Parts: sequence; C-alpha cells; structure tokens
Amino acid sequence: MPPRLPAWIPVSAVVGAIGAVLALTLVDRRALVPHGDLLVAGGMITFLVACTAAFIGFLRWRDRGGMQRPAGSRAGPFASPTAAAASTTAASSPARPQPALSIHTLVAPVPAPDRPPTIYDMEPGVEYIVLQSFRDHYQQPFEAHQRLRFIGRAFLPYHGGHTLFFEGRAMYLQEEQNVDIIDNFARFLGYAP
Repeated sequence: MPPRLPAWIPVSAVVGAIGAVLALTLVDRRALVPHGDLLVAGGMITFLVACTAAFIGFLRWRDRGGMQRPAGSRAGPFASPTAAAASTTAASSPARPQPALSIHTLVAPVPAPDRPPTIYDMEPGVEYIVLQSFRDHYQQPFEAHQRLRFIGRAFLPYHGGHTLFFEGRAMYLQEEQNVDIIDNFARFLGYAP
C-alpha cells in the first residue's frame, strides 16, 4: 500500500494560496490599509515559502512510492518494457535502481540502404566504419576500421560547421576547411557490415 500524503502538504498549499489572495487583493489598496506594503510583501513571501514547501514535500512523497502506476503501465515515454514489469512488483519488493536509459532502447538499428552514406542522410542507430584514416576540424584522429554508432547531427549555418554525434565521441567538420571529407564522405565512412 502506498504511503499516505502527509497532511501538512495540502495545508501548506492552502496557506500559500491564502497568502497570494491576500497580497493580490491588497496590491491596489495599499494606501487604504495600515502597513499595506508590509501585508502585500508578507502575503507574497507566505505564498512563495508555503507553496515551495508543499511542492518539495509532494515530490519527496512521490519519489518514496506515494504514486503507484497501474499494473502494466509504462513509467514514461522512453521507458523500457522491463520498467512496466518492475512497476507491478514494486509493492512486493524493495526499491532498486533502474538501468540507465540507453540509446539502444530509443533507436532501433536501421538497415543500410543501397547507396553510400552522405553527411546529410546518416541514420541514428546505424553503425558506420571508418574506411580511410582522417582528422576532423579539431584534429581528432579517426582511424581506419574504427566502428562508430551514429546518434545525431547538428549544423551551424553561420559557421558552416557539422557536428556528428557518435556513441562516446563527436566529429566536427567545417564546410570550408574539411570540404574534401564532406564532399567525398563515402570515401571516409561507410556502413559497417
């Protein structure tokens, strides 16, 4: 059975809401009420402190198992199928850390197409192999026969820079300085067998 929500959390949220209503009600009537400025400031401080405490308390309660997911539901948009199985046994077994999210759970490998790769059509999850040794813009070596699993690409149009993200490293290519690599990409990288 999940732990009950501590009573101070909703009470703190209500106190914060009352402080906000007090401050917002008096903000235009400060001159009519003695010490109106202090009451507005006190109401806002009460709102901030009480609602922050309620929010943090709610998060702690949730993290300690206060919100149980229905059996068979997934923990989130990127949860693995084992996360649903773990959530069904959470009440009967002690909590244990879940494995870290891996790129392999997000991206399934894509089969290599019939044409050679270009810098513009690389597919996430596909493994590439360095065909010819070279150095990128920052002089990082990429040795022949090295395998690289592609994650994604970023392009900075102002600088003409391509950043290719692989598992464990990145490759930086500038359109002006690395034109040979970019224009003849299939000579340097190919699909891994």
